[in-house]
Amino acid sequence: KNDLGLPKKSKLKAELHNLLIYEKGDFFKPHQDTEKLDNMVATLVIILPSNHEGGELIINHCGEKKIFQSNDPKLNKLLCIAFYADCYHEVKEITSGHRVSLTYNLILENYNGNLQNLYEPNFNSRLEVAFKNYFTNDHVNVNKNSWEDIKPKKIVCLLDHQYTQKGLSWNNLKNTDQVRVEAILNIANRFDLDAYLALADMHETWECEFNDNDYYNRRRYRNKEDDAGETEGAPVYIIDSSIMLRHWLDKNGNAVEYKDFTPSNCEICSTSDNAGFKPYESEYEGWMGNYGNTLDRWYHRAAIVLWRKQDNLPIRFEIDQDGLMKEVFESTNSEHNLLKTREILSCIAPYWQNYAKNHKEKEDIVHILNLALYINDNKLSLQLLTIYNISIFNLETLTLWHSLIKRYGNKWCLSVLELLTTTKEWHYDKAGTIIDNFVNFIQELSNNTECSDIGQWLINYQLEQIFLKHKN
Repeated sequence: KNDLGLPKKSKLKAELHNLLIYEKGDFFKPHQDTEKLDNMVATLVIILPSNHEGGELIINHCGEKKIFQSNDPKLNKLLCIAFYADCYHEVKEITSGHRVSLTYNLILENYNGNLQNLYEPNFNSRLEVAFKNYFTNDHVNVNKNSWEDIKPKKIVCLLDHQYTQKGLSWNNLKNTDQVRVEAILNIANRFDLDAYLALADMHETWECEFNDNDYYNRRRYRNKEDDAGETEGAPVYIIDSSIMLRHWLDKNGNAVEYKDFTPSNCEICSTSDNAGFKPYESEYEGWMGNYGNTLDRWYHRAAIVLWRKQDNLPIRFEIDQDGLMKEVFESTNSEHNLLKTREILSCIAPYWQNYAKNHKEKEDIVHILNLALYINDNKLSLQLLTIYNISIFNLETLTLWHSLIKRYGNKWCLSVLELLTTTKEWHYDKAGTIIDNFVNFIQELSNNTECSDIGQWLINYQLEQIFLKHKN
């Protein structure tokens, strides 16, 4: 009990779980023990004296590895090994003889505290401080000139076990995952955070040790979960890694239709890497002259994802821009949705440039002009449109511009034109664009006598751009 660091006043009770007899060829893959009983904190393995070869017990915890040999023929006493339930451990293959062991579940009694504190002292208080600092302290002295700088904060906490889509739920979390998630959810409620559970599909690419034979063989191997292990060069260091979040569940366990999403590396935290996990798929590519000698591995893990409730719309916009904007565009079919649409657009306005730079086809522009007309809001409509350039003024959109000018006025339109032709950070090419089919465009525009000052502004702009083009 003392070696495990358990409280002095507590009592540790051992309950027999199994008698295991390993024969030649038997082994046990890396795994974590499930907590089979309430307050189970550890596992006790007692290896009985027996003649055998192989069968080493290997325990991994937080990057530290311990190997216990039990095949010493001179060993004539019991070998007792205890470890916390969240430790990864395996038994290597028996090459001869029989390995006999007893396994016990170690139950903690006379302890009313949080079991998580046994694994990590002051876990709850340290976690609360970390979340408070992360979500309430904005970065200072940061030049917010990119999407990464201005996007709302979220955090992706990787769990310590592997899961499948079918087995992932709030109630089926394993071992310390359950305890940690409960602590995180309590803090999330305190800080008004939204929390989601998601599968985290992880992909790692490793540089491997160079093998002269690889250059001549130039081999590629792909292993599935049940195939034999990787047989090629040992991985040396990670070249690249990524995480894809899929199959989202809200706090009530309901599936949420969010798109598969790749978070930034700076948003990801974990207490363990993938060293203790078995990849469900791996692919080795031998040396190909100027590339190759790499090992790709894929893992199924899970994560709890959190963000402030006030940032729900911007986060949704980041995860699934097209999905949210589809809802917005469809809402314009009814005047009853006006206030809700304005609310959504106001929340995502600071991040609009990230959407605009990827949605500038003719169909996109028509949707956005119609949206600007629908919301009947001078300032908000200005924010929607001025991220683009003057090419959104053309014959195909002229009817919509007539409606916009009628609704918002000439002064508003001139402000739009000034901003459309001003180069700013984040904006793609704005200045230096010549309006296509300009003569026909001006003729159509001049049919509306109220637009004469706008027409004159456009003529002056066009002449200026033509002059600059020929000058250069």
